[in-house]
Amino acid sequence: MIRFIIILLCLGLFQENFAQKRTFKAPKKTKTVKQPTTAPSEPIDQESLKQLTSIKENYFGANGSKFDFSLTHIDNSGKSTSLNGFIAQKGNKMRLKNDNKEFISTSDGLWTIDNTKKSVQIIEASNEMTSPLEVIKNFKKKFKFRIKEKSKTDIVHELIPLGNQEIFKIDLTCTSSNILKQIKVYEKNGDRSTYDIKNSQFSVLDNEFEFVAENFADYSIKDLR
Repeated sequence: MIRFIIILLCLGLFQENFAQKRTFKAPKKTKTVKQPTTAPSEPIDQESLKQLTSIKENYFGANGSKFDFSLTHIDNSGKSTSLNGFIAQKGNKMRLKNDNKEFISTSDGLWTIDNTKKSVQIIEASNEMTSPLEVIKNFKKKFKFRIKEKSKTDIVHELIPLGNQEIFKIDLTCTSSNILKQIKVYEKNGDRSTYDIKNSQFSVLDNEFEFVAENFADYSIKDLR
């Protein structure tokens, strides 16, 4: 993407210079002016590109994916909070479950299940529900990327967001067989979030995203659609 943008900018500069030459009558004797050159684009880490593409194909394939995660968040004052959960996704469907709540998102609506309050709220379908894997889904468009570290078992990819973002960088750790192990997010305000990922599977049944009301017979259910 960076290379493509630079090429477009160069074409725009060339067109502007060409138009000026056609409308300006230069004297017979002119001095040759050396045209400025643009900086070369940063080379793409091909090994990183290949593996990140394979990871994307694994986790966003037609059969879906699911995995367990543990999230540790440390704010800039050093306060730490943690959360355990489960994520399943397939096409435009997603199911996220943590220690206290569960969310089911499909084209039919968004279910929020609060196990503490024993309540279920259903609203219109929303595209706001995302998972930590969004970084993989859009890595080509939104990040510069490279392999930062390699060991016998793990590979660490460093992803730097393009543009002015709240996130400073992301370290993504995976195995040589393209299985995610960890996503670590560094924010500019000093906050750090670490997702440890386990038990990745690459086949999800459609009933994983069904809300079965009979399983929540003692819950208060409000359909606000």
